[in-house]
Amino acid sequence: MVVLLEFVTEEQHHAAIERMGQVTKEYTKRLVWENHMRP
Repeated sequence: MVVLLEFVTEEQHHAAIERMGQVTKEYTKRLVWENHMRP
């Protein structure tokens, strides 16, 4: 993973981090929602 990142440009690197953050946010939201809705 670290080796792969070396070939990625700075811009792509930031975009990938943003996308991962977005996915993590969605996952956390779904997890919290499911836990709240569960009896």
